[in-house]
Amino acid sequence: MKQFFSILVCTLAICGCATSRYSSVNKVAPLEGYKYFYVLGTNELLSIDTSVGIADEFGNASASTYINALNPADVVAGYLMKKGFIRTPKLDKEHAQKTLLVSYGESGHHWGDITEVTIQFIDASTHELVATTTAADGWLKTEPDKIRKAILKSLKNLFER
Repeated sequence: MKQFFSILVCTLAICGCATSRYSSVNKVAPLEGYKYFYVLGTNELLSIDTSVGIADEFGNASASTYINALNPADVVAGYLMKKGFIRTPKLDKEHAQKTLLVSYGESGHHWGDITEVTIQFIDASTHELVATTTAADGWLKTEPDKIRKAILKSLKNLFER
């Protein structure tokens, strides 16, 4: 029984580390002075998963297709709007001092199944870096799910620190 418990604890410890709870935040300036944001466009990610069931005695098999689409800019925009920022459809000089340019990028893949994303916040008037946040997540079924989770984790860490 002790050996089983030891193996269980070790397995949970290894799995807990392997799911990658990695995130980092670099705040160069406070975000509190900003009211607006403009998200630079990203491409939509699409994942298609098709599965076929085992045939019954009549040779009929069931099939299902799962389509998962994600536009990372929409995930970032939704989070920032929820935090009270106003999304602007275009950049204008009138509000530039209170506007953040937000860009998203995939910054790496780890252990074959972990996806890392980085989100950058830049002052629209000076083009100086305000903050960068990076997070990685994985072990989910589709790439869009991994990216969505990593984006939300990175933004949560930025705004809750």
